[in-house]
Amino acid sequence: MKLQPEFSNQIYSNIDLICDFMGNSSDFVVREITIGSNHAALFYLDGMTDMQKVQDNVIRPLHECSSSDEITLTFIKDGILDVGEASLIQSFEDALDQIFSGGVLLLLDGLNEGLIISLPGWEERSITESKAHLLFK
Repeated sequence: MKLQPEFSNQIYSNIDLICDFMGNSSDFVVREITIGSNHAALFYLDGMTDMQKVQDNVIRPLHECSSSDEITLTFIKDGILDVGEASLIQSFEDALDQIFSGGVLLLLDGLNEGLIISLPGWEERSITESKAHLLFK
């Protein structure tokens, strides 16, 4: 399936397009939320993203936004989220690459860009000698 190069400013078009691309993947999560009075959606892969950090550092702060705040992705990135790395993104291809790497994509209705929030959650293993396969010399 060929993706359009950039996001639409209509959130439901973006949700439909991303969901069609991802198919019926059981670990792909789309979570629609309200930020102030704005409709938004979060996209991520369960098992690739740290779910506790998503809840504590993304969803909870977003729900606490006042409807009187002017909500932009830059305002969210710089003033609301408590995460180490977040960046604006314009293309579907880049967004999907980041989701597959454990990122969370945030889209806001009315905007044709997204915000990638880096919250990888897979366990990393250090390089150590295997205890199961010892080499005898």
